[in-house]
Amino acid sequence: MLNNLHLGTIASENAERFGDKIAFYHKDSKSGSWLPITWRETNEQVVRMAHAFLAYGLKPGDKVGIFSQNMVEIIVVDLALQAIRCVSVPMYATQSAEQVDYIVKDANIEIIFTGEQYQFDETVKVIANNGILKKVVGISPAIDFKGLAQAVRYDEFLKLGDGKPELHTEYENRQKQLNLEDLSILIYTSGTTGEPKGVMLTAGNASQALKIHKQRMISVLSKGCTSMSFLPLSHIFERGWTYMCMMSQMPVYVNTNPKEIQ
Repeated sequence: MLNNLHLGTIASENAERFGDKIAFYHKDSKSGSWLPITWRETNEQVVRMAHAFLAYGLKPGDKVGIFSQNMVEIIVVDLALQAIRCVSVPMYATQSAEQVDYIVKDANIEIIFTGEQYQFDETVKVIANNGILKKVVGISPAIDFKGLAQAVRYDEFLKLGDGKPELHTEYENRQKQLNLEDLSILIYTSGTTGEPKGVMLTAGNASQALKIHKQRMISVLSKGCTSMSFLPLSHIFERGWTYMCMMSQMPVYVNTNPKEIQ
């Protein structure tokens, strides 16, 4: 699998290989308990999100912003985008409206996913005068949209592709067209030495990196291990490690609040 890995096939292949084995754990906001999500359930969400993106009209190469702290939902969004040859553009959860505005314009981002209230509020400042950004998806159910017409909740966005079998045909066509030269991720530098620069990472970049790390980290990637994701998934280190966990059947606890890591 690793020899020709494309990030757009992780969910579907793992659902077939691992089925009801645990992929991720997320923390229930009410009970505080860690709840499991299987690979079968993960793939169902990825395919459904891919259908929603196709219903929205995303074309190969289109870019979508992810402005959020770590959440299982942003992993679903990321994998769904790559499954249909689109590009995820992660942003740090603490970035300012000015920084988000720059990235949105530079990458030509029309739709952005926001994790919680802070990210949504900063995005509201952007959408007022940006001219490019058209849709804001709020992940947390607790977000106050404050009447923003361009806002939609994550669960509602997911429904865009429901009941439209023709979208699955398009999804399957996109899957057949996956290529290791596909641009998969656009990660922006911090901008400490000038304007932030978008680092273009292809599916081939990820494939080769994962292949080498798999060979060199056999003792670390042993069965029975789990991982806690608390460093930002907007950084290539945590993102790359999480991809490695996905490939190694290592369940990942997705921690939204880094202050709770202890």
